[in-house]
Amino acid sequence: MRLTTACGISGVGEIYSVSFTPEVVYRMAEDMFQRYLEGAPPDRIEHFWRQAHGSGFTHRPDSTVQGGVSGLEMALGYLSARRSTGRSMPFLAAW
Repeated sequence: MRLTTACGISGVGEIYSVSFTPEVVYRMAEDMFQRYLEGAPPDRIEHFWRQAHGSGFTHRPDSTVQGGVSGLEMALGYLSARRSTGRSMPFLAAW
């Protein structure tokens, strides 16, 4: 997926390991974006995570929700890095 700010900066993320069709996953990500991210600054990643997992649930990660959150979170990370440096920054892997 690709998220683009009003300033034209974009970031990419990947949703995987979700047991639904791509159309359903797209709608799920679109719904999460509209509920929690649209109009919000892209650097509030922790706030987004807590909202997405805590809205009407018990803060227990569901694999489907986590897949969507993860993809959006990746895109937000790229947006934040690009916004602060003006260029793409690779993520460091822990493994």
